[in-house]
Amino acid sequence: DVTPWDNEQELEDALSSLSRQPGSLVDKIFVQEFVEFEVEMRHFMVDVDLKNKSTWKPKHIVYTVFKDKAEGQFLDFRKYNRSTALRVCYKNDDAALGDAERQAEELIGRWLQWLQAQAHRVPVVVRIDLLAKRTGPGKSRVTTGELTELGGNLLGWKKGPQTVFAAMLRSCFREASSL
Repeated sequence: DVTPWDNEQELEDALSSLSRQPGSLVDKIFVQEFVEFEVEMRHFMVDVDLKNKSTWKPKHIVYTVFKDKAEGQFLDFRKYNRSTALRVCYKNDDAALGDAERQAEELIGRWLQWLQAQAHRVPVVVRIDLLAKRTGPGKSRVTTGELTELGGNLLGWKKGPQTVFAAMLRSCFREASSL
C-alpha cells in the first residue's frame, strides 16, 4: 500500500495503520521519499541473461497512474499502453517519453547487474517499476519506484501468466541440468 504523509504526525499515523492491517505478518515497513511523476513504467523482465543484451528488453511494459486517494491512501490506478500514456500523461511529447524510456533502459541495466551481484544471478522474473516525470520539451527524469521478484502483480498482462510460468519452468530445467 502507498500512504502519503506531510509531517511527523501523519507519518506516525500511516505507520501505525499499515502495521495493523488485518492478516499482515510483516515486521517491516518501507518508507521512501515521495517523487512527483507523470507515469509509472512497470517493466516485466523475464529470462534475462546479462551476457546477452538482447534479453535485457522488457517482455511487457504497463504504464500506470494513480487514480485518486481514498482514506488517505493511493488505492487504485489507471493502466495504459504506450500510445495512451503518451497522450494522457506526456502531452504527446514523444521525444520526452522516448527520453524516459532511454533512461529506463539504462537504469534497468544497472539494476539487473546489481541483482546478479546480490544473488549470483538475475531472478528469472523481476518487475522493475520506474517513475517518469516530463521536465520540459523532449526531456524527462526517471527514478526507481520499486523492484518486485516472482510474486509481483502482473497488472492485467494477458500473456503474463504463460510467459512467467514458462520462464520459471525453463529455469528449473536449467538448474537441474547444471547439477
